[in-house]
Amino acid sequence: MKHALYPRAVVRVLCAVFCLFLLSSCKAEQKPTAPSPSETAAPAASEPAPVPTLAPEGPVGGVVRKGDLVDLTGANATSAYAFLVSLSLSPDEYVGKTLRLKGAFRSFYDEERDVLYMACFVSDATMCCAQGIYLLPDVRPSAESLPPDGAAVTVEGVVAPFTMEDGYETCRLEHAVMTVTQEP
Repeated sequence: MKHALYPRAVVRVLCAVFCLFLLSSCKAEQKPTAPSPSETAAPAASEPAPVPTLAPEGPVGGVVRKGDLVDLTGANATSAYAFLVSLSLSPDEYVGKTLRLKGAFRSFYDEERDVLYMACFVSDATMCCAQGIYLLPDVRPSAESLPPDGAAVTVEGVVAPFTMEDGYETCRLEHAVMTVTQEP
């Protein structure tokens, strides 16, 4: 079955604007304060003027990047959701990197194709929207060993490109390893 999709360019622009809005709203509000007399004095000729930082140091919204690992397990719901939306639209930057995230497990068995689809879904902060990523473990699990749909899981795998049946290009987690953290 074909899905009606907005043109990719429109979706990417909307996603980028949405992500920028979310990231800018996550910053702590800073109230301007009057500078002290020592701060208004001209710096000594031998000392360079301090350079203001535009972005906060450390992880943004709890998304931690360490080498080839992107860890979303400590991210807030909005940041994790926005990251997965962005990843599904433009996975090229993350192909080959390891992604770790927490979410809700879902599975579906397609009898015609003999394919077991598994995914980890992350909901946004309002719980009105969810974004998932396909999971492809090295060994296909048996139906009895799968967690129930809705179980809270932590998954880790390598981001790889994936083309859906309708030709839509996205990504999935290959070599996926899943740990159930809470039954539904």
